[in-house]
Amino acid sequence: MLRATVTVATLTAGGCSIFYVVLHKLRDAVRYYGRGRRGIPPRFWLYLSLCVICGTLSFTLGVYCLINHSQIFDVR
Repeated sequence: MLRATVTVATLTAGGCSIFYVVLHKLRDAVRYYGRGRRGIPPRFWLYLSLCVICGTLSFTLGVYCLINHSQIFDVR
């Protein structure tokens, strides 16, 4: 049970922290480049989209492990 709890907490916290970083990086970029988003370089948008995908997968996997922990971790 401890293994399931640690896995769920780690994945969910990791996903939430990635979302937190993405929101702050987006806010900082808008401040740095001004209000227009056209001035933001494409590599920034690639970085942002990859972080959103990783955060979503991590958070979703954490919730999936929470729901199906008895089947995944063979808890009896």
